[in-house]
Amino acid sequence: MMRDIIDLCNHILLYTDVYYEGEEVTDDVREDALNLCMKYGDDFCIGFIENYLEVSKEEYSDSL
Repeated sequence: MMRDIIDLCNHILLYTDVYYEGEEVTDDVREDALNLCMKYGDDFCIGFIENYLEVSKEEYSDSL
């Protein structure tokens, strides 16, 4: 169970510019995301990333 969380966190951190800064989604980002979805399932990956970004946003807002 921990490998999936680690892989998704690494994906978000690797593509921070896309997830946090709104940069263009490249083929590399799409391919990596697709591989994660195929490995761990769409629902898990999408739900995890949405929750991760929401918590990050809340923590950032609280720190201001």
